[in-house]
Amino acid sequence: MAAVIEGKKTVADFMALGEGPPYAELIDGEIIMAPSPFRSHQWVAQRLYFLIQLHLEASPAGELYMAPFDVHLGEHDVLCPDLSFFAKESLHLLSDRGAEGAPDLAIEVLSPSTARRDRKVKREIYARHGVKELWLVHPDAETIEVFDFSKQQNEPVAVLENGTHPAITTAILPGLELALAKVFRS
Repeated sequence: MAAVIEGKKTVADFMALGEGPPYAELIDGEIIMAPSPFRSHQWVAQRLYFLIQLHLEASPAGELYMAPFDVHLGEHDVLCPDLSFFAKESLHLLSDRGAEGAPDLAIEVLSPSTARRDRKVKREIYARHGVKELWLVHPDAETIEVFDFSKQQNEPVAVLENGTHPAITTAILPGLELALAKVFRS
């Protein structure tokens, strides 16, 4: 379980931690530290990064970052999505310390210790701060829940299951078609 440092904290408190490891997030004013993700989490995150990056090399549309990469979303929120994509129009948000605003696409690979937080509070923060789309990727169930915050914030617009749905696409990355069988270890 992740350790929680008590009391409402700010970005200044968070930045005073210095560079990790250990890595942390500032979520609604709480500094939350967690151990490294399990191997299955890392494998899926790396596959997603690799496959999306291949697409971006052929069709440059922005920049993709893999955790640890801090996304500063307000005085009490600094999140570290597993992957963050910034379209060309959003590149001005990038800074030396990470990003100073919402990525166009945030991808969270769910782990047993973080799934509840990713599904609830982090999803709400992403929606509130202008993330256009969020993918919640479940390595064990081999599913991807797609949230399009311009359509609805509390329910996914799609739940794609490996073996049932062949691929995932998104308007944020035109031409991207990720075969789910390549994302998950089937």
